[in-house]
Amino acid sequence: MSNYIPSAVANIVAVPVQMSMDGQSPLESCGWEAVDIHSHGENWSVVGESTQVLMAKLLSEQEVLTEPGGMMIHSSGIKPSMNMGGLWLGIRRAFCAGESCCRVQWKNHESQPKIMTIHPSFPSKVVPVNLDEFQGSMYMKRAAWMASLNTQLEFDIKMAPSCTAAWCAGQGCCLTLVKGRGLTFLNVGGTVLKKTLRDGEKVFIDTSALVAWATTATISAERAGNCCTICCGGMGLANTTITGPGVVYIQSMSREKAAQGYMMAARANSK
Repeated sequence: MSNYIPSAVANIVAVPVQMSMDGQSPLESCGWEAVDIHSHGENWSVVGESTQVLMAKLLSEQEVLTEPGGMMIHSSGIKPSMNMGGLWLGIRRAFCAGESCCRVQWKNHESQPKIMTIHPSFPSKVVPVNLDEFQGSMYMKRAAWMASLNTQLEFDIKMAPSCTAAWCAGQGCCLTLVKGRGLTFLNVGGTVLKKTLRDGEKVFIDTSALVAWATTATISAERAGNCCTICCGGMGLANTTITGPGVVYIQSMSREKAAQGYMMAARANSK
């Protein structure tokens, strides 16, 4: 059999299309970066690929804070306790932000280091965020927080900056503000992207794709095109906007989209 390949086909196979004159990929040229999903630290490691877990090594008397139901496995000697972070804050989280009013505090009561594995609340990636890089506070989408190595983490509620943001940005009228120091971990679905916005720079985001953003950035919403686009474009009435300066995290497969996909598959299989 001849190994001859037509020159036109060979050119198509061998020569990639240049996406930009400076040789940068679309991801690089627009300022976004893919978040490393295989991160690790001195006493913690993110394990897995598409659906990940967090493994933490707790030294003697060390603690970790998780959302309810986050424990996957732990060694003997690690004991849980409930933590509301204050009754009033717990009530505000539950009724204003749609979060659980309680957190679970896990502590190693033995002298030897012990291992605990924490899993997300839905099939997702585990993304570490160092709050020290954000002046100790950051806005997060409801149910995005998974765990923290700092048990002094506080969850506060802030009103949306405008009526447009409250009704159309997909986060509700109350925004979840996480305050503390050190590492905290988020459960984020699909591909995870991050961008540092310049002062006044604005990005348009699908309302379900937003995960977290710096307190220096401003959230709002704008109409998703004309009437035809709104009715038939699949984006709804509005898109979320984030205006810099500050960092923003987004995801390609939110909890809502994943649940919708599972329901559609279940209905299709039941027919």
